[in-house]
Amino acid sequence: MSTQSTAADARTAALTGLVDYAGLFPPARLQLDEALAEYRRIRASEHAWFVDRFIVKAELAGQLGDLPLSVVMDGDLPPLPPNVVMLEIKGEPPDGPLPAAAIVEVDWRDSLAMRARLEVLAADPRGLGAKLRCGGLTADMFPPPEAVARFMGHCRQLGLRYKLTAGLHQPFRHVDQATGFAHHGFVNMLAGETLGRTHALGAAGVTAIIADEDPANFRLDAQTLAWRDLSAGPGEIAAARSRGFLAFGSCDVEEPLAALAASGLL
Repeated sequence: MSTQSTAADARTAALTGLVDYAGLFPPARLQLDEALAEYRRIRASEHAWFVDRFIVKAELAGQLGDLPLSVVMDGDLPPLPPNVVMLEIKGEPPDGPLPAAAIVEVDWRDSLAMRARLEVLAADPRGLGAKLRCGGLTADMFPPPEAVARFMGHCRQLGLRYKLTAGLHQPFRHVDQATGFAHHGFVNMLAGETLGRTHALGAAGVTAIIADEDPANFRLDAQTLAWRDLSAGPGEIAAARSRGFLAFGSCDVEEPLAALAASGLL
């Protein structure tokens, strides 16, 4: 992805390829033809740069030979077409060589078990990454900010790249009025990873960034990504994206784009 090189613009470094489209999955649950039409519409629009892979279950991958795919799998490795560029593994990784970059979902509820799991992934010679679920249909599926900060810190220490998924439709942390659930913000996550890496912040510092619900404390423009008095430039943001926070999965692209525009970040 383009963020692996030093970008000239902080917004480009932060937002390019940030979303993997998950229209087939809850809560959208679109039919395949509907999800494909929406993905292709976005990829043909002025905001094509914001979206990267199309997320699909393994049994459907063979029908989508013209798209960059991220395949969600749990169990044995099935035959996959060459356009699969990422595997998202829910259980144990299969043995043997893998046909694409692979990330493995970890549970945040037990901090010691999470650390041990991430250490196993980091020791795997196949270059595995990690995946953290940040929301869901019930309140207990949303990890607290300190759990996310611990996950980010462990990944940084262990040299693991990672992906986030679920509940990240808005740039900033907020309480959803319909459910009362506190949702994480993807700009909070970007700032937590980037500034944590750039300024060698500990868990408390990253937690404060992730937990902040005041958009006025954040800035993203052509020169910098900042939170309060901490900032990072385009090269530092690009490094955080390529070495840490790769992308997040979302079943909706218009909502995060509209929220970015309303916040003045586009």
